[in-house]
Amino acid sequence: CRTAAHHFIDIDLSVKEWNRVLSKNGVLIVADTISPENPDISNWMNQVELLRDPSHSRNLTKTEWIKLIESNNFSITDLKVTTVPMSFDDWVRRSGTQAVGIRYLENLFIDASDYIKKTFNIRGSNTLDIFFQWECIVIRAERL
Repeated sequence: CRTAAHHFIDIDLSVKEWNRVLSKNGVLIVADTISPENPDISNWMNQVELLRDPSHSRNLTKTEWIKLIESNNFSITDLKVTTVPMSFDDWVRRSGTQAVGIRYLENLFIDASDYIKKTFNIRGSNTLDIFFQWECIVIRAERL
């Protein structure tokens, strides 16, 4: 599952289904953007993602992913967290965000707290493109 799980309405049900359809010792690979462990920062990220794309459900944290995978009869054999660099213009264009929404989102990025800007490496302005990054987790797990 690549960069889709944050759109799933019931991620727990999805992981249960992955377990059901994989054979014993089958391999699961999941790659998805993740939110920070800090609830305030996580809420900000999920808010801007939902404003940009109404199909967004929620980015899980690394801790939530580990718990979810392990509690559904999988053994994690490899896990990596990396960053995905983003361009604001491309990010909103890909989702078809309307102009009024784009302006609102731009202001959320520009007016974000210093801590949020540092967490997501937000730089730029609305006269130029805004650049930022989300963290992404890649998990390899085997069905027990």
